[in-house]
Amino acid sequence: MNEKQARDFVMSVKLTPDMREKLAYVSKQFGQSPATVASFAIGQYIATQSVALNASENIANKFVSALSPGLTELLNKLTESEPCLSSKECSEPLPQ
Repeated sequence: MNEKQARDFVMSVKLTPDMREKLAYVSKQFGQSPATVASFAIGQYIATQSVALNASENIANKFVSALSPGLTELLNKLTESEPCLSSKECSEPLPQ
């Protein structure tokens, strides 16, 4: 179970009157202060976004790892071949 941590970072957030009323309503229903409800909401949002960003990063890394050998081979072939002297030579397929 998580240990209770002190909330020691203070920030100011401007809300529209409508959002302030909604926050007050939710806070009252939960029996918590608006600051506590807002802190909880921010925590949930950050947790969700962290999971999504981590998943995206993992997918990108796997994608790059899968493509890397083929791209390395292709780039090696390109650097080993003679440079093109005409547009006709450059349009010919690469050697297999």
